[in-house]
Amino acid sequence: MILKNLYIEEFGNLKNLSVDLSRGINVFEGKNEAGKSTLLAFIRYMFYGFPRRGAAQGGDEWIKRLSWRGKRAAGRLTLAFGGETFRVTRATTMRGSEAHPTLSEESEVFSLTVGEVISLGGKSAGEYFLGLPEQLYDSSLCLAQSEAERVSAAGVHEAVGAMLFSGESTLHAEAAEKKLDEARRELMHLRGNGGGIPTLERESARLDAEAETARREAAALADARAAAFRLSQKAEEKKALLRDVTLLAESRKIDSVLALFDDCHRAEREEREAERVLEFEKATVDKFPAEEELQRAAALVQKIETAKRQTAIFTPERAQLKGVSYDEKLIAGAALIREKGGAKALLAALGKERKKGKAFLFLSLILSLAALAACAVGFVLSIPAFFAAGGACVLAAVVSFAFFAGVTRAEKKKFGALGVENAAMLRTHLEQCVREETSKNETDARLAFVENELDAARLEEEEAFSALNAFLEGAGESAAKDADDAERRLREILLHRRDAMAARDAANLSFEKAKSKREALVGQIGHEDEAALRQRLAELPRCNESAEMLKEKESILREALSAIERELETARSTEAALGATAHDLGAILAESERVGKELAAARAKLDAVTMAREALGEASAELRKGVTPRLREDAARIFTALTNGKYEELVLGDDFSISLSVDGKCLPIAHFSAGCRDAAYLSLRLALLATLSEEKLPLLFDEAFSRLDDERARSLLGVISRYAEGGGQVLLFTCHTRERRMLGENGAEFIALGDPLAAL
Repeated sequence: MILKNLYIEEFGNLKNLSVDLSRGINVFEGKNEAGKSTLLAFIRYMFYGFPRRGAAQGGDEWIKRLSWRGKRAAGRLTLAFGGETFRVTRATTMRGSEAHPTLSEESEVFSLTVGEVISLGGKSAGEYFLGLPEQLYDSSLCLAQSEAERVSAAGVHEAVGAMLFSGESTLHAEAAEKKLDEARRELMHLRGNGGGIPTLERESARLDAEAETARREAAALADARAAAFRLSQKAEEKKALLRDVTLLAESRKIDSVLALFDDCHRAEREEREAERVLEFEKATVDKFPAEEELQRAAALVQKIETAKRQTAIFTPERAQLKGVSYDEKLIAGAALIREKGGAKALLAALGKERKKGKAFLFLSLILSLAALAACAVGFVLSIPAFFAAGGACVLAAVVSFAFFAGVTRAEKKKFGALGVENAAMLRTHLEQCVREETSKNETDARLAFVENELDAARLEEEEAFSALNAFLEGAGESAAKDADDAERRLREILLHRRDAMAARDAANLSFEKAKSKREALVGQIGHEDEAALRQRLAELPRCNESAEMLKEKESILREALSAIERELETARSTEAALGATAHDLGAILAESERVGKELAAARAKLDAVTMAREALGEASAELRKGVTPRLREDAARIFTALTNGKYEELVLGDDFSISLSVDGKCLPIAHFSAGCRDAAYLSLRLALLATLSEEKLPLLFDEAFSRLDDERARSLLGVISRYAEGGGQVLLFTCHTRERRMLGENGAEFIALGDPLAAL
């Protein structure tokens, strides 16, 4: 038998999904919650429907498989069997309230080859096509994750599954037969008052009679109830639409709040980054000397600059003053004048000398004239005494003239010492000497002042330079070459510190802005819980509409719902008035349907028990004839292939218990790892399945490889591949890509499962 197509109209969270299947291996890949388990449940549902309510295993399966909107499960399965193609269709709808639900199910098998609906003779599709009752399906064909040892807890499934398929080591064929017989007696002979099936048959007949009476009484009520039902359906549809819009509005609101959270997180990161930059800039500023030290250093620079300005001002003046030349004669004259007590005293002394010279000159002239007169008289008179007197006068005149010449020479010498030739130039010369000496004294005084200022400026510059060098060394800088170098370095420090302070101020401004932005966003968010909002948003549908449009839709839907509810209230009042005297046909039919389903389930269970008992008897007989050795051989062969001959021998007891031989010791399977147990039980399942069914049935694996390592998984895939090559079909569901790598692109058909919510 080959499954060809699965079409899910709606089932759980899947809707309008069609999957084509091929012969061989079909690998379904998808993440968790992608719908793999839902697809497996859908295949089981198409063969057997939902387990009846209250069943020990899976009685509430319908709760999670009905669609949340329509409260409905529906689909079809296309398969090839016995040379024909069949289409199995099944639909289940929940009626009544959620507190008291009633399931209504319809199913049909249509032969596409013949073109007509076929009868299964009261069997389920699984019993008809697979040859297995519902109780044996999960323990044979379908192997879910970590359920290789699965044992059902109820009746036939527990006994047959434990003995033939689950691998339990403590149950025997006799115990299974005993449990099957007990189950049959419970169905047919319960406490001597009639078994479950006879009681249900009588109850079904009674309800049929009451239903016929209720139909006659409810003729008038039917129309009112139908109208109320239609209005109720319309109201539910509007409510569903309103819920959808409400959820979308909530999603939109949460989106806006989460957008604020995202902005807040970005603002927090910006604030942290701005704070980090601010701390860095503060640390950079702190590396520089303190403000007071920089002010003192700046004062030192000012001193250096002032000293330089002083030097620049006085150096040219000093050079100019040193370049001034004076007349040494005038200077010497000025000294002489000082020696003589000043110009007036000198002039007075020179006047006296000149008068003395003039007196000697006059005396000499007088004496000369007297000598001439005496000589003339003596010559004329020839008186020798006159000659002697004339000679004496001449001698006196010579002496007077000599004194005059001496005085004249002394005067000339003094004039020469004063730098003049005669008395006429003396007064002007004396004034020049005084002016020259006064100018020289003033120049010398100014030069002394200038040199003192230069020396002070140099000293101040040197002291300031030494102090500035000490500051630079204290700031971690090397000593400056000169004052200019020190001043340049200080200016660089000041410039860098100013830049660092500007960067710090800018960083502080950025930090304050980021902080204010973050605080504003926090204020907008309030006390919202981000994690709860994100979790809630994941549960809500995505919204692509604006809040205004959603609000308008909600208003329209509320108005329409209000109008429908008013009509519904009127219809229900009419229905209540009619129903006061009429029987509740719906409740009777619902109860009849429930009893009918229980009766059908009881009959199906009886058929399954009978079939299982017969199959068990036949299997026991076959085992007694030698099936056990063949099963042991087949299971051991498969197990050896799965484990690559790691274990010496797989030992299968007459009671189907499994042991492994290791180092000459035979140990129960419970002593080994979960992966090893899975491989052993899977080997027994495959061997038993080949024994019980001549038809190669589809094998379904749901994450059955999860507890196997790569080597055993590859070996199991080899066994499955050989099963598929022999005409069998395998459906393998996994959330990993390991199987794809091991099978290779040509080893199987790969089907990717996406997000099932995307179709909603």
